[in-house]
Amino acid sequence: KMSHAPSHAGTSKEALTELLLCVSSDHMSAVDLLKLAGVSCDLRKAVDDNSQVWHKLLAQQLQPMIDSFFHGKMPSPSEGKTWKLHFFDFRQSWKQLAQQQTGRMLVQIGKQQLTGRGQDDSPLWSSLWTETPRPSTYGVYDVTQFAEHHPGIDLRVAADLADATDLFELNAHCDAAVHTLETLVVPGLENLPYHEVRDLPKHRHRHWLRQSFDIHSIINCVPFLKKVSQSHK
Repeated sequence: KMSHAPSHAGTSKEALTELLLCVSSDHMSAVDLLKLAGVSCDLRKAVDDNSQVWHKLLAQQLQPMIDSFFHGKMPSPSEGKTWKLHFFDFRQSWKQLAQQQTGRMLVQIGKQQLTGRGQDDSPLWSSLWTETPRPSTYGVYDVTQFAEHHPGIDLRVAADLADATDLFELNAHCDAAVHTLETLVVPGLENLPYHEVRDLPKHRHRHWLRQSFDIHSIINCVPFLKKVSQSHK
């Protein structure tokens, strides 16, 4: 309890630092830390100013990437930027920075489940409207060499995204493609947890389909689909 904190200003600040370092464990997200900061003005100031806490959180969440692409040394904030701001900025930009530093084409995709779909199988229309579970973990894949052999979209599109899970799934990849994807994983980055709720790929109610086709467009397609169906009988 804060009522038992030492009265001396310097000691109080040290006590708050110890408290924040203690609670910012593997089980506390940045969102939780910010909620804790709302308890008191002293805590809020301690959270905002404390570089150790944000450094620790960043290391907990991104150390595998730092080891793989930044020689194990965490990039420091730019001049004038606090570690708190650096935490949020670097979490969003680390992949872009890693690609610039290494010259590799990197894609982040949530853990995929096999569906039994073959290379020549088409997805069921119903699957386009069905909510699919959000993956809780993701992998980072080096697609540099594979990009020129990829039969689908230009993989630079996927590499430009912070997370390409939706893009991968909406292209209805078969099981063979999922297996190929797993061969491209960066060692040590196979099964990383999504730490923040906002990092998770959204619930896929297939909003993309609803946005792309209004009801009139679907109705107008019916005669064409019937014609195609009859031509194949």
